[in-house]
Amino acid sequence: MNNFVDDPREFAILCDGEGNLLQIVHDGLGIGERLRTGKSWTVLLDGGSIRKALGFLTTINMRGRASGWEFNVERHDRLELLRFAGAWTKNGMLIVGAAHPDVSLSRYQAVNETDETTSADQPALLFDEITRINNELINVKRELDKKNGQLTQLAAELETRVRERTAELETTNQRLQKSMMERARAEEKAFHSERLAAVGTTVAEIAHELANPLNAIYAAIQLGESILEEPEIRRSDLTSLIADIKEEFDRLKSLLEELRSSTSKRKLQVTPTDLRALTEKFLSLQALEYEHEGIKVVQEFASDLPNVMADRDALTQVLLNLCKNAVEAMPDGGALTLQGFESGGHVVLQVIDSGSGVSEGIDVFKPFNTTKSQGTGIGLAIVREIVSLHGGSIAYTTEQGHGTTFRVKLPMADNLG
Repeated sequence: MNNFVDDPREFAILCDGEGNLLQIVHDGLGIGERLRTGKSWTVLLDGGSIRKALGFLTTINMRGRASGWEFNVERHDRLELLRFAGAWTKNGMLIVGAAHPDVSLSRYQAVNETDETTSADQPALLFDEITRINNELINVKRELDKKNGQLTQLAAELETRVRERTAELETTNQRLQKSMMERARAEEKAFHSERLAAVGTTVAEIAHELANPLNAIYAAIQLGESILEEPEIRRSDLTSLIADIKEEFDRLKSLLEELRSSTSKRKLQVTPTDLRALTEKFLSLQALEYEHEGIKVVQEFASDLPNVMADRDALTQVLLNLCKNAVEAMPDGGALTLQGFESGGHVVLQVIDSGSGVSEGIDVFKPFNTTKSQGTGIGLAIVREIVSLHGGSIAYTTEQGHGTTFRVKLPMADNLG
């Protein structure tokens, strides 16, 4: 260690692991007179730097090297701030105080080519790794804190937006409810007005229908009175007159019965019903009348036709009204065809006549809407009501001069829940 060049700007010493002086390597600052072999080198420092110097020694022991530390060194009657670096060598812990301690430390180490760091290198590597990991963890924590702050801010903004949107939805919902209530009241008022108008129209139509037979009966009674005032009463005239009155009375009775049937609430007694057998029984009772009217009856029913859930009496009335309507459409005779088959999960009943067809613009299901001189116009309205109560539907097609087909669709028994 005798090859160092004197440099007045720095000093270098060798110490043991506890910082006790082993040798003064170079003394450019004149501090040697204060150092004693075997004593701590920290006597060079002011009181405030001694505790910090212990950290400096600990770093060299753990890492094998330390640099960039600053201590106040007492020189005569003043303090001077120096920078320090240190490293383990084969001869001991080398400590350098200088303006550029890293450069000076390297220079002092290079003089002795065999100078090597001690086994403190392994702990130093571990310390460096721990320090690096710790720094990374600190950075990660900072980043997490930053992200957490951003998430907290976003959550607050989202909560505010949710509250605002909820308030908007509540306001919109209140407006919608108010609008729906107003619309419901308007529709109810319109429905009530339409219903009153419909009732008025129906009453007028009923009055008109009742007036016809009543006027005929009244005229017949007046005629009877005039006959009774004649000196010679002809029995044949009275007989004919009574027959006319009876005919009008029967017509009036029939009209009243159909009106009662159309306005009363029906309570169906539904059971699994064989439509084919029901139709055959009905036609057997009407056979003589149809034969007398010159009507040829044709039945075309599928052999495996499923049952329907139906009220047998109500379904018989449907057959009666549809067939009666068909027969009346063929005053000169014709063909009446009844068909039954399955289609789309329904049982279909078709009643086909070969009459003149329905005139254009006539709603055959509207009560009192008829072109027949003896018809009431209620029968088909009753048919539609009965079919609807069974969960079915009815429609018709017609062709002028070639007849009309009424098509009734009823749910199969297996399809009813």
